[in-house]
This record gives sequence, structure tokens and C-alpha cells, in this order.
Amino acid sequence: MIGLATSIDAFVSGSMLFFMKEPIGVSALIIGVVTFINSCISFNICRIFKKMPTGYLEILSGLILIGLGCKILIEHTCLK
Repeated sequence: MIGLATSIDAFVSGSMLFFMKEPIGVSALIIGVVTFINSCISFNICRIFKKMPTGYLEILSGLILIGLGCKILIEHTCLK
């Protein structure tokens, strides 16, 4: 399913570049550079988190998900 979603996303992105008459080479270079930088940052962050006990990371990720859920709930109920 993720592969299918990625293929659809790439198709739509490429189609938009074509229809907006953007230079494909420059756009591909920018996308590649940003992807490379994000990959390097993520790799280094992963090396830091790898040293932490998994229990703390599970609690932290759970708290982040709860926070995101509360944010969405507040946005959908209180801000109308």
C-alpha cells in the first residue's frame, strides 16, 4: 500500500511540474538536495536515539501522539 501511495504521489507531483511549465532539472535537483540533507539529519538523530532505552522512547512517542490527538480534537471542536 505504501508503494502504491508513493507511486501516486510521484505521478501527481511530476504532472504538476509538467503542467506548470517548471524546469524539471532544477526541480529534481532541489528535491534531491533537500532529500539528501533530511536523510543526513535523520541518520544523525537516529544515532542519538539508538543509545536511549526503548522504554523511554515508547513513552515519548506515546505522549507525542496523545498531544497531536488533543491538538486535532481542539482544532475540530473549539475553533469553529
